[in-house]
Amino acid sequence: MNRFPLVALSLSLGAAMALAQAEAPAVAKAPAKSPVIKAAARARSTAAGPAAPSAAAARALALLDRFPAPSPAARDALCAELVSLGPSGLAAAFDRVLPPAKGDDSRARFAVNGVVVHATRPGAGKDRAVVASALLSALSRAKDKDVAAFFISQLQLAGGAESVRPLERYLADEKLVDPAARALLAIGAPASSILNALAVAPPAARPALVEALGRMRSRAAVPKLLTLADAKDAALRGAALAALANVGDPAAGAALARVRVDAPYRERAGAPALYMLHARRLAENGHRDAALAAARSVLAGYTGPGEAQHASAALALVASLRGDAALDDLLAAAGSPAPGVRGAALNLADGISGSAATARWVEKGRASAGPVRAAIVETPAKP
Repeated sequence: MNRFPLVALSLSLGAAMALAQAEAPAVAKAPAKSPVIKAAARARSTAAGPAAPSAAAARALALLDRFPAPSPAARDALCAELVSLGPSGLAAAFDRVLPPAKGDDSRARFAVNGVVVHATRPGAGKDRAVVASALLSALSRAKDKDVAAFFISQLQLAGGAESVRPLERYLADEKLVDPAARALLAIGAPASSILNALAVAPPAARPALVEALGRMRSRAAVPKLLTLADAKDAALRGAALAALANVGDPAAGAALARVRVDAPYRERAGAPALYMLHARRLAENGHRDAALAAARSVLAGYTGPGEAQHASAALALVASLRGDAALDDLLAAAGSPAPGVRGAALNLADGISGSAATARWVEKGRASAGPVRAAIVETPAKP
């Protein structure tokens, strides 16, 4: 067999491959930058300085120099222009709010508050949304707690539903829980926002959350508040008792009627006032009989020196709930050894007119002696 054709074929294939490689375009690799070249690039970038601010940001910074405005009209015009600059302009202005002792940021704070007031005017829903969004962005950028608290206080004025979730994040912060809770309350956030935070909040943040639940007058919070009313921590327990009093749920009566013997003086001294607040809230919530019972228990239990203010408050609630039917309560209170209670009874008697009521007072005066009789006689009868 002749081998030369195979050799020729092999040689022709090798030549074709070599020719194809020679004719293929070369792919050049970019040479790696040397450290010297990289350093020179960094130097050029540094020399060029920071990027120029946008036109909106530059205009916003120029407007800041005109705060505080000389008149309400001038302020409104400045604020309207700031809002018209949109997110970038507002961000530039808001970022000029500084931590304490870091510089004079009074112009920026005047501007922020002015913009908030302008955006919350009636019929300015679109502006409010723009400003609230800018406040939330500034809050998220704030590294200082005092700056964050300032922006939260402005959200208390301008925030809406869009602000609830972002503000909830600050309920676990010991320094920001109080402004955040106040803002959520002003916005009208559901009590669940506070209750959910209370379940995981650090101990130092819990009294502020409990106080917020009381201000919300949340009936849903009553079971949790009743548990906290027996807390060992005096601050938390006091906040829970105050919250229960303000809610006005009948279930809280027993907790508010007792005072721990080892409680601090302020807690013991404030117990009757809280119980009277509870009684008033009961009346407002339609629990008239429970409110009357609570008021009468205070009236009967606080008759000593320095306690007349509690008995007088209780008597006023009884009179407001019973109207003319409170005459017997007033006649009984007029015989109190405490001058303040007697005076309160006689003042409230002015609200019950008619000859029948006058005859009862005359009879009371005749049957009384000393200061009681003198006080009744000196009180002019109301026709």
